Amino acid sequence: MCSSTLTINGKKKHMKYGIVIQQRVNVQEKPSFSAERGSELLLFETVKVLGPEEGEWIQIQCGHDEYQGWIGRNQICGISEKDFKRLHSGNVFVSSRTAKMRYFTPDFQVREVSLGTPLPGALRDMEPRIVSGKKRNSVELPAHKRRRVVQDFAQKFLGTLYSWGGRSIYGVDCSGFTQVVYRFVGVSLPRNASQQAFHGEEVPFENKLIGDLAFFKNQAGSITHVGIVFPGGKIIHAKGFDEVRVDTLTEKGISDKRGTQTHILACIRRVIA
Repeated sequence: MCSSTLTINGKKKHMKYGIVIQQRVNVQEKPSFSAERGSELLLFETVKVLGPEEGEWIQIQCGHDEYQGWIGRNQICGISEKDFKRLHSGNVFVSSRTAKMRYFTPDFQVREVSLGTPLPGALRDMEPRIVSGKKRNSVELPAHKRRRVVQDFAQKFLGTLYSWGGRSIYGVDCSGFTQVVYRFVGVSLPRNASQQAFHGEEVPFENKLIGDLAFFKNQAGSITHVGIVFPGGKIIHAKGFDEVRVDTLTEKGISDKRGTQTHILACIRRVIA
């Protein structure tokens, strides 16, 4: 059973770091089930605990992107700062759309996890193991090979339903999609499209390459959407109230299959140099 304390060298201390112990955890904007979901944590992702518990809730900061919000206090287990740093630098992830995994649940049953779930290695005297599915290291590769990896893993999300705040194969939003895909090539992106737009180097439309990020704006000029440049003048993106799909990318923006412009292009940025 997890708690808000962690025993280190025989002494109980307030939990400062935690690891997610459920397949997917909603990160709420406020400590309430009725609050908006701002993001989603995957199994074995890490958090910093920001404050004391508030009823069944605890305020956290996600280890991989510093996003802050509220989760259920029993959805994480306390870990040491040493384990937090080790897990934060991990580079092995589930690479199939889903995988069956046995890990330290109370009953040690096999559970299904999403593409992009990190694999922590040995933890709490048990190394979580994939029963079915695949895993991959985000090893350093030449730029052209990393672009191919981005293309391959982006395609695995095709047909995934759009879900605000989602970061998994069970539901994903535009920036959650790009964030999880790019972790397979060792690129850490922040949570929201407006933040991701500050990463990399802007390139002219005519110089775009597969794997570049394309950002889109609203009428006021604010960044509201992001997708990944695909071959053949296409873009793959998680379209709001729809799914992960491939559309046409033009200098003006995104055009759907009917030729209707759905998004206004703001810029193209290269994060794989």
